[in-house]
Amino acid sequence: MPVLWLGSDGSLIVARSAPPSQARADLAFVTTALKRDRKLKVRVLGCTVHTEAGPVALQRSKAVVAHLNTHGVLRQQCRAEACPPAMIHGLQEHGMSAVRFTVVQSLLFAKRLAFESGTAAVPSKAEPMLLKVIATMVAECL
Repeated sequence: MPVLWLGSDGSLIVARSAPPSQARADLAFVTTALKRDRKLKVRVLGCTVHTEAGPVALQRSKAVVAHLNTHGVLRQQCRAEACPPAMIHGLQEHGMSAVRFTVVQSLLFAKRLAFESGTAAVPSKAEPMLLKVIATMVAECL
């Protein structure tokens, strides 16, 4: 049965051997952080190398989400997704056999950002809303 552990780059690794104790501690840290902040949401991105079958990526991310759920993380805090190797100039990158986490934050506004029909131009009245988004991102990321 595969074992889950965090790699040195912060990615959660699905391996066939037992993880080192530090990797188990890292996974416990992720679980604790999600349990401590129930508003925190993550995308769990299953990754593959270019020679692996595509469905394996989603299977990896679903396995990690199931592990987190069995350890007390709420289902609505995690979303399993596949992340196949990127294409660069028509060539597929090598990729990695791992699972990565991406934090998702929802910003709720009183009004939605509406566009005029048939156009992609950002309306001038949207500037205050976009400035709020930027300020929130700076405050959370720095």
